[in-house]
Amino acid sequence: MVEKMNWLTPEGLDVEIIKEIKKYVNQDIPVSIGTDSMIKSDKITFASAIGFHSFEKNVANYFFSKKNYNTFEFSNLYSRLGKEVMISINIAKYINNIFPEAKIEVHVDISDSPDNDSNCIAEYAKAWNGYQEFKLIIKPDAWAASGCADWHTK
Repeated sequence: MVEKMNWLTPEGLDVEIIKEIKKYVNQDIPVSIGTDSMIKSDKITFASAIGFHSFEKNVANYFFSKKNYNTFEFSNLYSRLGKEVMISINIAKYINNIFPEAKIEVHVDISDSPDNDSNCIAEYAKAWNGYQEFKLIIKPDAWAASGCADWHTK
């Protein structure tokens, strides 16, 4: 799946994502992965981001990929958020297979707050990720999903 995704810089230039990830993993910078989606009339755009951030090493960068689906494939918020989580975890697993030494975080655009609609999937996402070896980051700290990926759904 990931190897077939078209990865781009924030400016929209094509990149070889494995080469880019290797640069950051070799510097011991965590790999942050997040996906967000947005409904646009008859389609839903899913955008995923692979980001790198380190205050100590003065690094901040990300790459993104996006794909459109028909809205009928995701009839409710729960199924759409579930797809976001699934995409991010699949990307994380792919990267982990290539770079087992990488510190990988999965950022999800969901909230623990019962006042937020995305709370409907919070426990599911935590349980699903619990079977993985990835650190799960939720709102408001899930910048790869809520910031980077979100920007490219618009």
